[in-house]
Amino acid sequence: MAQRLIETSGGSFDRVFLCNSGCEANEAALKFSRKYGAVASGALPHPSHTPAGTPPAAVPEVVNNRKHKIVAFERSFHGRTMGALSATHKAAYRAPFSPLVPGFVFGRLNDLGGLQQLIDDDTAAVIVEPVQGEGGVTPCTGEFLRALRHACNQHQALLVFDEIQCGLARTGHLWAHEPFGVEADVLTFAKPIAGGLPMGGVLLKSRVAECLKPGDHGTTFGGGPLASRAALVTLELLSSYSFLANVRNTSRYLVEQLTRATEKHRSSGLVKELRGLGLLMGLELTVPVAPVIEHAREHGKVLFINAGENVLRICPPLIIGEREVDQAVDAIAGALDSLAK
Repeated sequence: MAQRLIETSGGSFDRVFLCNSGCEANEAALKFSRKYGAVASGALPHPSHTPAGTPPAAVPEVVNNRKHKIVAFERSFHGRTMGALSATHKAAYRAPFSPLVPGFVFGRLNDLGGLQQLIDDDTAAVIVEPVQGEGGVTPCTGEFLRALRHACNQHQALLVFDEIQCGLARTGHLWAHEPFGVEADVLTFAKPIAGGLPMGGVLLKSRVAECLKPGDHGTTFGGGPLASRAALVTLELLSSYSFLANVRNTSRYLVEQLTRATEKHRSSGLVKELRGLGLLMGLELTVPVAPVIEHAREHGKVLFINAGENVLRICPPLIIGEREVDQAVDAIAGALDSLAK
């Protein structure tokens, strides 16, 4: 399973850490980033410089590690455990559990002008969703991801892609960052990987993995045989050319039908924008979408979820066809008509 994951990255990654969920994957990525920052700044010696069998008491403690800052972005969502929550922007998620982990700062997604002040020599890592899910289904631009890569290279910081929601064929590519041609140093994944069984994981470059030593991190059930076998079968399906092509074709049909069905509501000002990639789309309205979700459920028999107050998140099963798309579009159109009355 680990070898197959590395192969799917096209040589971008060399190591895998397997766990049980998305927030665990992001927690691991954040820990790996902080350890990398400590080693890169010289606050900790590289593990290769510590002889095997050295007693823990003889290993130096971290002293004045200034390279610990983690950069995330407004409207980001990375999980609800303490580290992942610290990288999550929404105040409603954060406030009940303050104070959170220190050292996290937030920038504006796709804002090229702000990167120079945001990323500096104190930055250990930048974590970003190539397509924000909870934050309104907002894709990063290729220019922005390339600028992040350049800034991370310039300041010896890690670039972390959180593909827990947008990865694994959801955008019509196995990994959401592929069309942008930008490599990360660390990538997190979870959700569909084991076909419903608990699994998450982190792909990372060897230069990051080499900063870790036994005992730095662990997992009790991560990489268990049942979940790994299920994940191997699921990954073979998700990475097949025909499956990915079907996701892209279905996405095109969805966009065409939804654009046509919402045209009058766009003209009236009710519909603001349709955006996203593959089968992760967001329909932004100028009013709250809660009534649309309720109407679609009660009258159209279709389930939707929001992505912020005004965005209808459309993330159907990847195996849907045109008949199911038509049903979903009819449900949205009916809900919008009801809302416009």
